[in-house]
Amino acid sequence: MCNPPTDAAGLVACYNSTLQTLLDKHAPFVDVKPRAHINAPWYDRQCQQAKATTRRLERAYRRDKKECNREAWRRQSAILCQTLRQRYVEYWSATITANANDSKALWSKVNVLLKTPESAFSLTHRADDFANFFQSKISKIRQSTANALPSRIVDRPCNQLSVFDEVTAEEMSRIVAKAPSKHCCLGPVPTWLLKRLLPLLADTLASICNASFREGVFPADLKAAVVRTRLKKPTLNADDVNSFRPISNLSFLSKAVERVAANQLKAHFESKHLLPSRQSAYRAHHSTETAIIAVHDEITRAINDGSAAL
Repeated sequence: MCNPPTDAAGLVACYNSTLQTLLDKHAPFVDVKPRAHINAPWYDRQCQQAKATTRRLERAYRRDKKECNREAWRRQSAILCQTLRQRYVEYWSATITANANDSKALWSKVNVLLKTPESAFSLTHRADDFANFFQSKISKIRQSTANALPSRIVDRPCNQLSVFDEVTAEEMSRIVAKAPSKHCCLGPVPTWLLKRLLPLLADTLASICNASFREGVFPADLKAAVVRTRLKKPTLNADDVNSFRPISNLSFLSKAVERVAANQLKAHFESKHLLPSRQSAYRAHHSTETAIIAVHDEITRAINDGSAAL
C-alpha cells in the first residue's frame, strides 16, 4: 500500500481490510465438519486416510487369505500406529508451545485428557434475555452504591505520566510473541498466522499503537467485542439466566494495544513506588502465596520476640 492512513482509526480499518482481503484470496473460508473425538483433537484427516487404507487391506486379506495381502496389511498397520503416535506427539507439543505463556489456556487444553465429557444442555434463552438481565444487574449495583462514601485517595508527589512513549517494531514483536495465541472472529487473520507474519507486520502494529497514543484515541473498531455466555458451574440450572456469566472476546489487535499501554503504566507505577507493597493479586510476584508467607513471617517474628500473636 503506497499511501496508508496516518490516523489510528484509518490504520486499523486498513489493517483489517487488507489482511481480510488477502486471506479470502489465498485461503477462502469453507465449511467443514470436524469428526475428531473430544478426547482426540489430534486425530486429523491424515489419520483417517491411514486408517481407511488399513481397513481396506484388512478386508482384502480376509476375503482371499493371500499371504501377499497379509504382509501388506501388516505393513500398513505399522504405518498406521506410527502415524497416530506421530500426530499425537506433534499436536500436544504444538499445543503446549502455543500456550506456554497462558497457564489457564494450557490447562483447559490438557484437561480434556483428565475429565469425562460434560453433558450437553439446550439453551432456551435469547440474546435479549441475557442483555436485559445483565443490564438490570448493573443498575441494581449502581442503586445500592449510590449513597456510598467517596473513596479516600491520598496524593503522592511524583512525576505524572502524561504521554506514552512510542513503541518500536522490536518491542511490538516481543509483546505479540509472548501473548497467548487466542483468536476471536473479529480479527482478520488467526493469531498463529499473525505471529508467523510478525517480520512483515511488526512495523504496522507499532504504527497503530503509536497513532493511538499520539491522538489519545482508542479506535472504535478495537472496542467491538463478541459477548458469549458460559455456565458458571456444570451443576447449575441452565434455565436460570443467573447461572450464566458473560465473556467478552476482543480482537487480538485490541489486546495488543492494551498490553503496550499496560506495560508502560506498570513501569511508571513501579518506578515511582505507587503500588502497595502488600498487594496480593493481579500483579507479578504478589500472589496469595506471598501474602500467606508475609503473614507467617510476621507471626514467627512476633513469637521470637516474645510478643503475643493472634
